[in-house]
Amino acid sequence: MKEMGSVIPNVVELSALPEDIIDAALPLYVPGSDEPYAKYICTEDWIDGFAEMHAKIHESTKFTAEEKAAKIAKFREVNSEFTKTFDGNLTAKFLSKLAIHRKEIKNV
Repeated sequence: MKEMGSVIPNVVELSALPEDIIDAALPLYVPGSDEPYAKYICTEDWIDGFAEMHAKIHESTKFTAEEKAAKIAKFREVNSEFTKTFDGNLTAKFLSKLAIHRKEIKNV
């Protein structure tokens, strides 16, 4: 029987990263907090994190449609400093990820 190897999780401890990389990490904020909810090393990961949180709010059964809209608007607002830097291609990726994550959470 052929050995297939083991699965290595794709997790990096922030403490294992050089200090300058942590300082340059892209922060994702949630409303009401001055500290980042999470930090990402690359824009693609940041977009995934944003899209996942956006989808969780959008598909939540705890809030009315109006409450969800308000929470999403605030979430977008506190992260707008970064999203305003996106060019056309990155904006298209960003909007596409939002739709993909909403569909994934809706189908769970």
